[in-house]
Amino acid sequence: MTERSDPERTGDPRRAVPTRLLRLSPLQPVFALANRRAFVAIAYHSVDDPDTFAAHIDYLASHYHPMSLAQVVKAIGDRSALPHRAVLVTFDDGDKTIIEHALPAMKRRSVPGVLFAVAGHIDSDRPFWWEEADDLVRRGGRVEGWKASDADALVRRLKRETQERRLSALEELRQGVIGEAEHSVRGLSAADLRALDAEGIAVENHTLTHPSLDRCDPKTIVGEIQQAHSLLADVLGREPVAFAYPGGYYAEQARAVLESLDYRAAFLFDHRLNRLPLKDSLRISRVRIDADASVDRLAVIMSGLHPALLHATGRV
Repeated sequence: MTERSDPERTGDPRRAVPTRLLRLSPLQPVFALANRRAFVAIAYHSVDDPDTFAAHIDYLASHYHPMSLAQVVKAIGDRSALPHRAVLVTFDDGDKTIIEHALPAMKRRSVPGVLFAVAGHIDSDRPFWWEEADDLVRRGGRVEGWKASDADALVRRLKRETQERRLSALEELRQGVIGEAEHSVRGLSAADLRALDAEGIAVENHTLTHPSLDRCDPKTIVGEIQQAHSLLADVLGREPVAFAYPGGYYAEQARAVLESLDYRAAFLFDHRLNRLPLKDSLRISRVRIDADASVDRLAVIMSGLHPALLHATGRV
């Protein structure tokens, strides 16, 4: 997996011992108490481990106050307070496991959520570009002049290239590989999105093709946001009101487009909790986690201890 959500490889059993120690440390209750008034938006991608994800939802429902996007947006608009330990569960991109595994677990505990969907992949059999790049590198694809590296490293580099260079590098990778892709596409259909939206996981905007907007020219930024907005409005029968910056890369010109479309909230991917009241509704922080992470890790992330340590050590 190349589009990891947690800054650490949460599925690695070698992480289990230090995470458990963090949860049992005296710092954990201190951070939990200090951050009880913080608003936490938590970000997932795919949900490949339904049992562990269900345990996450059980923990959040038991220890926090899950909010819907509509409640968060209303609080922002009214400048009203959110309850203590407010949490918003979010997902990025649009993996099929959101409707297969996440939705049942969340409905069982009446926990609402948000899916930020890459609109250009609705009803598509194409993989997301980072999944395709990962597959191409593993099958021998190379970019001339770039030092050979593993798939994860190449995807990280592609994210920080300009849009034009990223697209040309992807095409070069395709030209250097013979044969069919080695992975199956797990995207959502328009019907899936309507079902999620109706069942409590609000579907919102995550651009048309998921570029890093801070590496795009103004025309591309406008097109990526506006075209995704129109596609989603056609699918859902309502206009999106919230946005997630791909990769968390904020761009000032993207903000201007969101304001022109009357977006009420936009989310980063910076592994931070939000102090209330929110200072900027178009730059709301989110903490990151994988659905296969332990509940211990979830607990130390939600308390703010894990984010504080990672930022203090420069690992985010």
